[in-house]
Amino acid sequence: MSFPAHVREDVILREGARRIIVPANRVWDDVFDSPGITFPDRDQPAPQERWTW
Repeated sequence: MSFPAHVREDVILREGARRIIVPANRVWDDVFDSPGITFPDRDQPAPQERWTW
């Protein structure tokens, strides 16, 4: 994950064995309101037919 260019400082939060990197003095809405990256379309195989019992 990359933060928007205006985020100059981050904080690493410890939650058990996990580490969460968040912008310092920011709220998550500020991060998710900024544009992200666009992933190209992928060639996906057709869905498999599954048996249900």
